[in-house]
Amino acid sequence: MAPERIRSGRRQGDPLGACPSMNLLVLHLRDLRDSAGLNMAELRRRLVEAMRDEPADPPAEPTLHRLLRGTNLHAKPRLAEAVADVCVHATRGDRQAARKRVREFYALAREEMDGGRGTGRESEDEHRTTEIQRLRTELQNKHQENLRLAAEVAVTRRLLSSLPPGGDGGAVVGDGVLGEILERIQYIAASSDEALAEAQAARAETARLREWMTASAPDGADEPDDHVDPPTPTGGNTQPPFETSDPIDPELEELARELTRRDPTGARMAGVIESAGAYLLDGGRTGRYAWTQLEKAEKVLFGPTVQRLMQGELGLTNGAGRLDFTLDGIDFDLKWTLGGRWLFGPELIGELCVVAEADERTGRYSYGVIRVRPEYLRRSSSRDGKSTLTLEGREAIRWIRTDAHLRTGVLLQLTGEDREAVLGQDTGAQRLAELFRRAQGRRLTRSDLATVCRAPDPMRRLRETLPRLRRAGILVVGGHLGDRSLLTALGAPEPSPGEWVGLRLAPADGEQGPVIDLSGTPWRKARPEDPETPLP
Repeated sequence: MAPERIRSGRRQGDPLGACPSMNLLVLHLRDLRDSAGLNMAELRRRLVEAMRDEPADPPAEPTLHRLLRGTNLHAKPRLAEAVADVCVHATRGDRQAARKRVREFYALAREEMDGGRGTGRESEDEHRTTEIQRLRTELQNKHQENLRLAAEVAVTRRLLSSLPPGGDGGAVVGDGVLGEILERIQYIAASSDEALAEAQAARAETARLREWMTASAPDGADEPDDHVDPPTPTGGNTQPPFETSDPIDPELEELARELTRRDPTGARMAGVIESAGAYLLDGGRTGRYAWTQLEKAEKVLFGPTVQRLMQGELGLTNGAGRLDFTLDGIDFDLKWTLGGRWLFGPELIGELCVVAEADERTGRYSYGVIRVRPEYLRRSSSRDGKSTLTLEGREAIRWIRTDAHLRTGVLLQLTGEDREAVLGQDTGAQRLAELFRRAQGRRLTRSDLATVCRAPDPMRRLRETLPRLRRAGILVVGGHLGDRSLLTALGAPEPSPGEWVGLRLAPADGEQGPVIDLSGTPWRKARPEDPETPLP
């Protein structure tokens, strides 16, 4: 299945559907919703309240989901304003400014489609994009030349250090070979300075062109220009900066910066990996709960699944040619591994790659960006020429997240005894009840419930189980309910939407300590020796 795209392509009757501004609006609304932490059901509920005076109700959740992916969004300006309003209101932002921003996107879209003006502007943008690509290519070539010159400097210095000193402790200046070496060093140093200056000039020109292209975008659409200029050598005898630190790769740094901007906490990338694992395990039908239970063919599909979900989550477009993605005009590939090694084919030499790895046993994941270079790869003996990174290559990765938290299934978090007690029950409802007994104070996801029940839709089983749990003194709160923070006073975590937390309670009977009020009586967290007391 092809990766999901923003559905804003032009169709008959969709005059604004093909405009870049509509694509920007889709990404803007997504960012607002993610910042507000609203799922689609909560967003629609708030829209119903906000649009109660409108002649028509907000669309149903599936239609709203398609609209926020770009389908027919051009025909719903009032709805787009309402979405921005409720999302910004949830974060206590400036609601009037949010509506104004949406109107600006629609105004830009109409200008882009306004006959000759739109055509001329489109040609100008294409010219600027081509010029930026040319400068990037030129900059990369100069960067490669810098690396070559720096390598020559390193070789000649090592050669000099191996020569015997003269009578005054210095080099034997009268030696003809040594004189040629010194002359070569001076030439290399001068050439390196010149190439570095040209690279900086090309980089500055690229930045100016980017400013021109974004000058007409709405406020806030510009990217922060926080590039760090590479250090400038101070003299011909100064050791080049490439020998003491990694050379600055503008495209690599820009890609890492943009990925960080789109996922500042790492939660979105973690969600991509978790969703890919849950999709392949299909616990509701198979009862599997660990990645090690996947078949070999299914593990092969893990990378493409992460690729598809990552494209939709981070708003990436299909790459040019053989590469997976394009982001802000930068083409790159995705390499994925389950705690193993990444394999790079010879066609990726010189290209940017996002490398990602995850380990379910430790509940950690990492990902970063690397420019694939021959010196970073081991010598390949495989028929297809693919090879893995050397230690130097791994050290060259520009990490975006290292050992970040990855949520694993609750069955993996339990001890072997507790897990067997849960899975050893006869029916889905019994397994679910035993799960809430054994996993008290843990966040349980819908996927956890489905795996234990072995039912794709576990909600019916949950409704059947709740009365039994209450009779056993176990209170379950859901993240979609208004009282989801009820158990936090007793030390339990607050569930997010789509999560549940259970805790066994006992009457407080005047005891000191944290308590909660249920029907006018105080209750505390139960101890193992406390008898089961039905909840009011």
